Amino acid sequence: GGGMVTSKIQFGDYISYLDMAIDMAGDTSKEEAGGGFETQNIVYLAQNELFDGLMRDFTPPPFCTDGSVGRGDLYATKIWIGPLGTVSPLHYDPLDNVVLQFVGEKVVTLYPPLSAGTKAMNTTKTLLEKEEEDKTEDVDWYYAGLGPSGQKNVAAVDIERPDFEKYPNFKLAPRGLTVRLE
Repeated sequence: GGGMVTSKIQFGDYISYLDMAIDMAGDTSKEEAGGGFETQNIVYLAQNELFDGLMRDFTPPPFCTDGSVGRGDLYATKIWIGPLGTVSPLHYDPLDNVVLQFVGEKVVTLYPPLSAGTKAMNTTKTLLEKEEEDKTEDVDWYYAGLGPSGQKNVAAVDIERPDFEKYPNFKLAPRGLTVRLE
């Protein structure tokens, strides 16, 4: 359990799944589980190229192509769709992003990037122990690449319920900035 599984399904089947999830989330007969839909069963459509049908209805904001932000060209247009309860782990995106929230709300917590010299920490030593050994070595507060997906841009730390015994350096991470999109 808890691992990431990737599957291909027809988009219509995914929409049917979302309808089912909405119906089950509204089922108050299972209040002990927070509704009828358990969050560990969420199927999240992630990192897909924007569908041709949607691309025809979408005009990128000028700052995506005029050079004022990022590279100045629209090199990828991706879509993410998730039902209520979808949570992405702490990660960094290698591409520039614009987030648009069309339905419901999304909470995003932003953390500053690590310095260029920071190396992923694969030991159990804390930052304080590292400082005693070598005051110049950078430490990864986020434990990037050590999460369950194995992706180098995904952190092992659950920012909503951090395990400071397992990830002690996260206590010393700069404070994140949390925003709510509605």
